[in-house]
Amino acid sequence: MNFVVKAFVFLSLFLLLSLANAARPFIIDTDVGVDDELAILYLLAQKDIDVKAITVVGTGEAHCSTGLRNVAGLLALMHHDKIPLSCGRETPMAGTHQFPDWLRKLADNLVGAADLLPKVKVMPSQTAIQLLQSTLKNAKEPVEILAIGPLTNLGELVTQMPEIKNKIKMIYIMGGAVDSPGNLVDVDRSIKNTTAEWNIYIDPYAADKVFRSGIPITMVGLDVTNQVPVTKAFYQKLKLNQTNLANQFFYELFHHNEAEIFEHKWYFWDVLSAVIAYDDSIVKSSNRKLRVVLSPEERSGTTVEDEKGNTVRVCTSVNQEQLENILMDTLKKKTS
Repeated sequence: MNFVVKAFVFLSLFLLLSLANAARPFIIDTDVGVDDELAILYLLAQKDIDVKAITVVGTGEAHCSTGLRNVAGLLALMHHDKIPLSCGRETPMAGTHQFPDWLRKLADNLVGAADLLPKVKVMPSQTAIQLLQSTLKNAKEPVEILAIGPLTNLGELVTQMPEIKNKIKMIYIMGGAVDSPGNLVDVDRSIKNTTAEWNIYIDPYAADKVFRSGIPITMVGLDVTNQVPVTKAFYQKLKLNQTNLANQFFYELFHHNEAEIFEHKWYFWDVLSAVIAYDDSIVKSSNRKLRVVLSPEERSGTTVEDEKGNTVRVCTSVNQEQLENILMDTLKKKTS
């Protein structure tokens, strides 16, 4: 009997240690804007994160096929080229919102930095929805999702397979604004909507589906990203850290946004979301009941508090110095 007890204790400890050391499964759903690349690198750099798939949002900043090539180039650069990739639909689930053409062109070539990436031919065997479905179905445990673009792919996923929510542990969404104004007019002054944030605005119908899906959500919106502009000090550190092609690539991403950095108009939007997804101790947050406004057009895509809304964990404050230190440490370790 004593032997049986010892064996049971040993097995229990072994299982606990195995669980403690198990890598957390993640899916990244991205529109491959400039800062998406650094967000992707950050998650790839974490030894206890297992990125199972990366899906590109066709309604996002980069056009899907180009964004797919840029992600593939980054993965090749970082020696993670076995991660499956796929593209999503090119139009919102409803409506006609889209990013301006000039912004999409900048995202397509990563403001000139795309030339530094390895040229990789990508031929996905599945659509984004198919890849999401198969990855989640085959997962042995609930998967976390980093959503750093419009929510078209995820909205379509939960519409087609509402039961899939049981395979999703948390969605970290870079998007929305609760106590802050929107950011549409910062990019396109012809838009009369002053309350929505771009990622939610592009496909508010899809965002509404995700918010009402019952899946746990952590929202990294403008309320917290506005607190972390890319500083001159961080930019200079990046400039001095060009020890290899990877660091040169990331410096070029920032260099082409130098004017906005110096004017405090460029932020760690998606990067902050990735850091929070890995370790949320860097932020403070509160639970709020939110819904996505679908109409009128002047407020479409706005995330508002509503007692009948769904509970969302909203990030409210962040330590900028800690964030910068985390990112520099990641770049030095991962790209050295």
